[in-house]
Amino acid sequence: GKSEYPDAEEVDEAVRKRGGRLERVHISDLPDPRMQNTALLGRVASLNLIPGVTGGIIEQSLRDVVKPMALEANLAVFRQTAAATA
Repeated sequence: GKSEYPDAEEVDEAVRKRGGRLERVHISDLPDPRMQNTALLGRVASLNLIPGVTGGIIEQSLRDVVKPMALEANLAVFRQTAAATA
């Protein structure tokens, strides 16, 4: 709670300065804002950003860590963003 988060412009500028690639991932109507993390993992999977980390591995990891009552909703978000193309 003591840290200040950068705004979107500050993030954009930092990425540009470092020659990086910016990917925005946001789903506005999620029942739990923490599911944005799952959406980000789906985008990472769709772009193959981490060598050796496949969508299947990420799905299994979600099954291992997400509580059963939230699992299906998280898997649906993951699959939605994993199916997106660049």
